[in-house]
Amino acid sequence: MKGVKSSSISERLVIGILLVVILFPLCLLLVWSFTARWPWPNLLPERFSLRGWQQLQMESTSLLAVLRNNIFISLSVSFLSIVIALLTAKVYVGQSKSIQKLIRFLVVLPLLIPATVFGMGIHPAFIRLGFANTSVGVILSHLIYSLPYAALLILNAYSGQIPKLEEEAHVLGASAWRTTVTITLPLLSPVLLVAFVMSYIVSFSQYFLTQLIGGGMVQTLATKIFPYLQANDRTIASVYSLVFLILTVALFALVEMGVKRYQQRHA
Repeated sequence: MKGVKSSSISERLVIGILLVVILFPLCLLLVWSFTARWPWPNLLPERFSLRGWQQLQMESTSLLAVLRNNIFISLSVSFLSIVIALLTAKVYVGQSKSIQKLIRFLVVLPLLIPATVFGMGIHPAFIRLGFANTSVGVILSHLIYSLPYAALLILNAYSGQIPKLEEEAHVLGASAWRTTVTITLPLLSPVLLVAFVMSYIVSFSQYFLTQLIGGGMVQTLATKIFPYLQANDRTIASVYSLVFLILTVALFALVEMGVKRYQQRHA
C-alpha cells in the first residue's frame, strides 16, 4: 500500500509540475494581451487596456489573408513530410544495417545545420530556380526542417510488425493501395498524427526561412508577430501569440478526430 501511495503522490506531483510549467506562461500571455503598462519589478500590471484586441480587430481582414496563406503553407509541408517519411520508411526496412544508418544520418542532417547557414546557402539557388519570393520556395525550405521530425517518428514506428503484416496481405492477394489503406495507415495513425502536428508547428512558427526565402512577399503569422516583438510591444505580440496557440490546438483536435474516425472505420 505504501508503494502504491508513494507512486500516486509522485504521479500527482509530476502532473502538477507539468500543469504549472504549461499553464503559467499561458496565463502570463493572457494577462499581457490586456495590459497597457507592466513595468519591472511590479508583480501586477499598472494599467489594463483592450488595445491589443482592438488592433487585432482593425487588422482582421489582412490577418485572415495571412492566416490562410500560413495554414496553406504549413498543411502542405505537413502532408509532404508525412508522404516522404512514409516512403522513406518503406525503403528503409529492406536495406542492410549500414544503409539504414546512412538513411538515418541523412534524415537527421538538416537538424545539425543552423537555419541561417542553410537559408543563406539555398537562397541563391532558389533565386536561379525562380522559387525565391514565392510560397513554393517557402514550402520547400520549411520541408527541409520539418521532414526530420516526421521521418524519425515514422521510421521507428514502421520498423516493427507492419512490414510483415503488409507482406502477408500481399501474399493473400491485396494490392499495394489496399494494403496501405487497410493495414499501414490504421496501424500508423497515432504516429502519423504526432508527425503531422510536429511538422505543422515547425512550419507554422518558422520566421527566418520565411522572411529570407519569401523576401517579404510571403507573409505568415510569425512574420506578423516578429516586428511587434522587435519593437518590444508585448501587448499586441501576446494577442497574436494567443491566435497562434488557438489555431494550433484547433488543428490538433481536428486531426485527432479525423484519425479516430478513420480507425473506427477500419477497425
